[in-house]
Amino acid sequence: MRNKSKFLLLILTIFSISFYAQSIDFEYVQTIDQVAEYRFSSFLKKNNKIYISARGGIEEYNIDTDGSLNLNSRIKIFDFSKAQIFDNLLYLAEAEYGDNSSKISIIDISGNEMIKVDSLLVNTPVIMNMKVNEDYILYSKSGSTLATLVDKETLETITTLEVGAQYTLIGNYLIFNMLNAATDEGALCVWDISNPLEPVEVDFSIIGDLQFIYYYYVHNNLLYVCRSNDIVIVDISNLTNMEIVGRVDNIPQYDYYYIPSCRIYENMLIFNDGNNYFWFYDISDPANPQFIARKTELKTSGSVQKNNFIPYSSYLYTVSHWGNIAQLDATMLPQIEVIDEYGSGGMFNLFNTYSEPFLIYNNFPQYRYFNSNEDSPQVHKMEPAFYGLGYVASNEDYICYMTNPEIGLNYLRLYSCNEEEIILENEIQMSSYCYYVYLENNYLFLRNSADDLEVYEILPDYTIEYVQDIYLGEDPSLLQKPDETFSNNIFISYEQGDLKYTSVRENTPPFSEIANFQLNIGESIYNRMYILEADKLFLAKYNSLQPDQYCLCQYTYPNTLESLDELTSENIIKPIGNFLWGKDEDIYETEVVFYTWQNDSIEFIGDYDFGIDVTDNIMLPERNKLYVVGRYQLDEYNITLTANQPNEVPSYELTLQNHPNPFNPSTTISFILPEPASQVKVNIYNLKGQKIRTLSRNSLQQGEHSLIWNGKDHENNSVASGVYLYRLQVDGKTKATSKCLLLK
Repeated sequence: MRNKSKFLLLILTIFSISFYAQSIDFEYVQTIDQVAEYRFSSFLKKNNKIYISARGGIEEYNIDTDGSLNLNSRIKIFDFSKAQIFDNLLYLAEAEYGDNSSKISIIDISGNEMIKVDSLLVNTPVIMNMKVNEDYILYSKSGSTLATLVDKETLETITTLEVGAQYTLIGNYLIFNMLNAATDEGALCVWDISNPLEPVEVDFSIIGDLQFIYYYYVHNNLLYVCRSNDIVIVDISNLTNMEIVGRVDNIPQYDYYYIPSCRIYENMLIFNDGNNYFWFYDISDPANPQFIARKTELKTSGSVQKNNFIPYSSYLYTVSHWGNIAQLDATMLPQIEVIDEYGSGGMFNLFNTYSEPFLIYNNFPQYRYFNSNEDSPQVHKMEPAFYGLGYVASNEDYICYMTNPEIGLNYLRLYSCNEEEIILENEIQMSSYCYYVYLENNYLFLRNSADDLEVYEILPDYTIEYVQDIYLGEDPSLLQKPDETFSNNIFISYEQGDLKYTSVRENTPPFSEIANFQLNIGESIYNRMYILEADKLFLAKYNSLQPDQYCLCQYTYPNTLESLDELTSENIIKPIGNFLWGKDEDIYETEVVFYTWQNDSIEFIGDYDFGIDVTDNIMLPERNKLYVVGRYQLDEYNITLTANQPNEVPSYELTLQNHPNPFNPSTTISFILPEPASQVKVNIYNLKGQKIRTLSRNSLQQGEHSLIWNGKDHENNSVASGVYLYRLQVDGKTKATSKCLLLK
């Protein structure tokens, strides 16, 4: 045992002076742009305000006297959300709130802006339904027929109820759909849950053939039950004896499979089918609804999908899938007249680029851009294209991409830029749609559906002239080169079967090949290549079912590769400036890890939780700027790279430790919080900087806390003996670091 102790002391001593020689720090500057994806959203009204909970954020709008909307406040959220207002509180169910869980947030809407006042963490990726009454919150998890009843005051679970996926609460009466097994028909069941531990069935009403129910809407003592192919109108003035009074069925030109919502404006029932089709019925007599019209004239920047409507005064508001909030003139119904549009619909996709001084990013159905030289950048929108938006390419002279402004029409948009703006110079109709475009000086490369690279010369008047085709194999693409690197060459990667190759060519016609090499080092075969600098390459093998493999290579022009360092990681890692960045392939992941490759090795230098689900990063090393692109938010950060004392771990205030140390098989990690925290994570890394496990707790008070690590990774596999680094993150910021030794 004495020898083992000496061995432990030696390992810890060596480790304390050799982990890494640099660290990277981030300082949040500002949010430059944010959007929301309005599909699957809840659309609510309280007094003269509208609330819309969407992917990316819940937004609060003031309604002016002319019906126009002004954004009053916004709270960031991750993904699918459902909301309900009760009194002066808004209850918001957020999906995927990290670690495969969801959250119900309670938001005070009585003041000038929304304020979160409490929350409840739920162990499910998606909350499928949520209803609130005077005393309870009732919610159901994804894929479950059980609903959980929670006390509103204590947020403690009371019981679970078998009520299926769709239900609603009216006072202490719970209404849900059931199958009448005797007749194989659909039915509505009503429970009195005044005593939730002993609910009492007070009514059971057959409502017709068995259909799925998607939505309940209550208006003037009538319940409108939106089903797959009809809307059942039920008198609920006496919930112990409900009565079906009417039905909207045999809907003209209805060929979809569900009715997601409906609303009443005066005596008119309005519903849609998840597309740009609206149906209007006169329900002056609910027992005999009369068809008025079916309309498709809503021209918003996106189709209306799975959303409801809000009538207010002489206006009607609705939201669209990729588009915005539309204000309609309700006095013109059933004619549809869009008065104005509000909001910022959509999401930020991949295929972003930087063309000095502009950062250009994809927000379907258009690209947006801003000037990075401005302290408070103004966001500009490029021309929209509702049926297709291709990869954007840029160099110091041109910006271009392919688009489908209308079905069946293919255009190449060609832009110039100066220090102030980006200018559309030409829109050229093409015979086929080429999603990927590349630029090399004044030559344009378009990848067509046959995997040919069509080469065009861009002329001084911004027209193009065909030069030649290049065919090498499947999925050809031009590799990006660092500035002033290989100024006389282009590098084209392509596939032949399961193998990946790179063709090195001259960068002027006829683009003669100089060399060709396969992306393999020894027995390792890679499928992606990045050029870091003139003599450094970064190879990646992205695997769908296994950890990804990476290799830092010494490159001798034109076709010799030699491995300098290798890395296996669960993260998807890509170059960014003089660094590498990586994240878990989970689209909801907010934490990014960073490496440096400058010392001919892949060295872990830090991680950071950006608080948004990161999809891309754009770094401007010369300005010490990092732009973090999430699905619904784009943030600016200042970055600082610190060179630590040679081979020394940065010192932190010691606020955490583990016991026992060394340990086998588990250890307790203790930490002290000087103040309350919303979320605490302890990330555990191996000596390569690979994150192998995350332990987390939410809503912790000031004081001492602890988490237990059982010596297993995130896939519940036992890890090998050795030294591990663990980092304490409090509300997204690293606060302390320490080490432990697993000794089996």
